Amino acid sequence: MRKEVTVKKVILYCLSLLFMAGCTGEKKIIGGYYSSCVLYERPDLVLIIEEDSTFYYEIPFVKEEVKGTWVLIKDSLILSSPAFEIKRERLTPMLKHTEAEKRDVYLVRKKKLFRKAKEGFSKSCYLLRVK
Repeated sequence: MRKEVTVKKVILYCLSLLFMAGCTGEKKIIGGYYSSCVLYERPDLVLIIEEDSTFYYEIPFVKEEVKGTWVLIKDSLILSSPAFEIKRERLTPMLKHTEAEKRDVYLVRKKKLFRKAKEGFSKSCYLLRVK
């Protein structure tokens, strides 16, 4: 009888740990990220990830708002925005910052986000969490 109770406790404990580990991934991603690349002494991109599954970009010297929703799938942060669907003229500022089609995709590694490139992920101009 005691072994049965102990086994049940161990199973419940393991399940609760798995549940908590699964839930904390999205909480860890929430906050502000600044680009490691600089444009006129400012980060070339600031990404703010909100708790309500929304995000917005702050792009220096660009007045257009880039807002949308985000989802975390395994170790990939996927951002979707109507602004990513708009075809831009060649010499206008970029509103989309990765090479993924119609969305921005970042690889999450600790406090860094690496941009999706045509082949894999780019280690240049990564985003660093600051908040």
